[in-house]
Amino acid sequence: MTQLDKTLAVLIAEDEDISRHVLRAFLVSLGFENILEATNGAQALALGREHAPRFALLDIYMPEVDGWEVANTFKRELPGTILIMITGSRDMADLDESVAVDGYFFKPFQKDILLEKMTQLDQSHPA
Repeated sequence: MTQLDKTLAVLIAEDEDISRHVLRAFLVSLGFENILEATNGAQALALGREHAPRFALLDIYMPEVDGWEVANTFKRELPGTILIMITGSRDMADLDESVAVDGYFFKPFQKDILLEKMTQLDQSHPA
């Protein structure tokens, strides 16, 4: 399996401090160098437009703009960004909308499985 380019930007959009810090620590432990953090969907949109990240790890329920709206906007404006929802929601209605994203993970997630999925998506998704 090919290694991920750790210099590419990764956006974390998560309103819960603890979840955001866990994701950041996970990415840092893997060697990612360019980690962007947003505490709401509006910040995520602004950071995404400015930096065009390779990955966006999105929570569904965030203030101002939810994760689905961020994902749909990124799909239109940033087709090279790989969109992964990471959510604590277990509502099956949320899964119905997952077609807009490239991957979907429930909290708590297994780090090795998330890394494997990121690597697979990076290889199969045009930049």
